[in-house]
Amino acid sequence: MKSERIAGVDVARALASLIMIQGHAYHAWVAPEHRESSYAFTRFLGTFPLPSFLLLAGAAVALRSKAADRKGESRNALRAALAKRGLWLVGVGYAVNFAFALIDGSEGPETLFRSDVLHVIGWSLMLASVAIPPAGSLSRAIPRSLALALALALLCPWVSDLAFSEWLRPFAAPFVDAAPYTRMPLVPIGAWLLLGLALSLWLFRREAEEPFAKVAGAPPRLLLLLLLGSAALAWGASSSIAFFELPLSRRHPSVWLNLLDLGGRAVALLCLGALLAPMLNERARQILIWIGQGSLVTYVVHIPFCYGAFGRSIYRSLDMRMATLWLVPLMGLSIACVFAKRRIDFWRKRSQR
Repeated sequence: MKSERIAGVDVARALASLIMIQGHAYHAWVAPEHRESSYAFTRFLGTFPLPSFLLLAGAAVALRSKAADRKGESRNALRAALAKRGLWLVGVGYAVNFAFALIDGSEGPETLFRSDVLHVIGWSLMLASVAIPPAGSLSRAIPRSLALALALALLCPWVSDLAFSEWLRPFAAPFVDAAPYTRMPLVPIGAWLLLGLALSLWLFRREAEEPFAKVAGAPPRLLLLLLLGSAALAWGASSSIAFFELPLSRRHPSVWLNLLDLGGRAVALLCLGALLAPMLNERARQILIWIGQGSLVTYVVHIPFCYGAFGRSIYRSLDMRMATLWLVPLMGLSIACVFAKRRIDFWRKRSQR
């Protein structure tokens, strides 16, 4: 799914990738008796990547759609390309399940048919293809996306963990809570991707003229205001959950506050990446862009070292200092695999010429 990229979006995706690795590593490796205040901070950071990856996938859809309009690509072809990309990601998600089962051993059908982050991004992309209008102004996708996002959010408490028969649960798992197969269902998590689509169509709606905005994607004043607003929204929603002692459950209306909280954090991370991108020197910015573009690689590579067989010897047995020492080579390996894949892709394209 090629698009005209904005550096700020890729830098934000790189930040989400690096935060994801540290969050999983500390959660997997630090022993319960060593989980002090510094560990709590890593858990706070660990709340950012999931909604950010969904939101940034929506931003990619917006940029892809704007590029298609500029090139005169038909909307039907665009919608088909988005749906195809989504279906490919769902397939990759099940392939990753199978690979992890081979590495770590299978706990049964729930391992092979588990619905996780790649599945929900894939299904959300297919839903986003519906939000793109078949004709007319692309801005019409904004209310369509927001309406679909609202529908996913409102439906969540009423459809989560319905009484499906056992043989139906693997098929329902990508869409609603269906234990033990569901990790991340389309309802309500897909709302973040649709929010990212609507927000990015609005945020990146004009051709940037000034150097800062050309790299970031939008003027700094607008990004800063959006960063502060989204942080305030996240704080307000989170504080309301804590103040009223609401349960964190998809089967309770409190899920709506949780969606606002994490969605606000994702918007804040997008703005932070966009603001940071123009401030970096060209080399540092390019490295982060490559890491952001390789987020799928970093996800697949680091998981077995955190929760799988490769990290079993240190699982929940380290203090924070030792976990940090182990985190450095894990970060290095994940980034090295991103660059290795880029090099392989370059050689393959070169051999096809």
